[in-house]
Amino acid sequence: MLKKTSIYIIMLVVGICLLASGIFFQELVQKSVQGVLLGLGAGLIGMNIANLYAKHIDKKNPQMAKRKEIEIKDERNTIIRNQAKAKAADITQWFVIGIAFITVLLNAPLWLTLVIVMVFLLYYILGIYYTSKYQKEM
Repeated sequence: MLKKTSIYIIMLVVGICLLASGIFFQELVQKSVQGVLLGLGAGLIGMNIANLYAKHIDKKNPQMAKRKEIEIKDERNTIIRNQAKAKAADITQWFVIGIAFITVLLNAPLWLTLVIVMVFLLYYILGIYYTSKYQKEM
């Protein structure tokens, strides 16, 4: 418990440092680097504050934490989460191919369109790989 809390605190400090460096070193870095620093810093700060708050709530109410842990490990809930992930991936694949078509219509650089198409193909390749892997395991 203490180990995970310390990781959240360390990542919170890293987020604060990234955010501060994005704010204070505006003249020294490019705008894109500054945006990345600000985005990563703000994301790390928000994520780790939420995790620390959740740990605090779990510590105050151990029965609720135990029930939540059982629900996470429950086989039925795991199947539901996996089905939801699969459906989200199926929907997302069509958005990716839609973005590829939009880049063609906007006369975007060819490399950008090819990268998007490669992401689309990677989805199918990984799907075939994991289907084969899980069929061998089961």
